[in-house]
Amino acid sequence: ALREAGRAREAMDAFETLVARSPGNVPFLARLADAQAAVGRREAGVATLEHAIGLNPRLDFLHLHLADAYFELGRLEDARAEYELVATLDPRSAAAWMGLAAIAQRAGKPAEERAILDRAVREGTRSGAVFARLAQVELAAGNPVLVLQDLGALGIRRWHFAVVIGHDVDRDLVILRSGTRR
Repeated sequence: ALREAGRAREAMDAFETLVARSPGNVPFLARLADAQAAVGRREAGVATLEHAIGLNPRLDFLHLHLADAYFELGRLEDARAEYELVATLDPRSAAAWMGLAAIAQRAGKPAEERAILDRAVREGTRSGAVFARLAQVELAAGNPVLVLQDLGALGIRRWHFAVVIGHDVDRDLVILRSGTRR
């Protein structure tokens, strides 16, 4: 609550005290890492997360948190390794697949990004973020994207196929063509 109120330094001090009293408490360590990052001590946050993982290496949320921290620091190979581990521990983790896709995107490798997102779907990820990013990648490559569009009214569903012909990111708007309707 302190961090959300803009009092990250106080949160960090509080969690340092709690961790000193309970050094093996993984949730306290994870929150301490959050607070450390919030006050600009990102490397300390990474060290805290690495310590927490040493205590409980099977907790996928710790690896995901560490992957995000590595990504923010530009340590992309370390981030990739952690995202891949999370995807192994939880193949349906949209966050892990989106992290891997973001690394490919940053590297300017759209084919690799598409392959990662396709694999996420094959693994059972049902995240709107994954599907939306996959559609963006396809559109950028000039490929048509088919979607189901509900043209019904008053709670009566009337589904039609539509072709995505554009995406206005600023307005968070998908532009569809469905027969003669746009």
